[in-house]
Amino acid sequence: MSTISGEFMKTFEKEWINVDTKLSQIPGKVFISTLSTYSQEHYKKAITINQIIDAMKKAEIPNSMRLKLQALNQFFEINSN
Repeated sequence: MSTISGEFMKTFEKEWINVDTKLSQIPGKVFISTLSTYSQEHYKKAITINQIIDAMKKAEIPNSMRLKLQALNQFFEINSN
């Protein structure tokens, strides 16, 4: 095994233990769709993105995402007139 691939595998194995790392590799739409399908099949309840958003607490939203959402909101307010 080459040095580069060996180093990569060590880093990958260390990082892959972390659930957040795993989830960061899944496209959001795919995750929501899979979660909703699982919920429908096992609990007969659908999960929508709006339900997830409504359930989130302000403290759970990363600051970088909050700033982007605020900028989008300002953009739409300015351009809606």
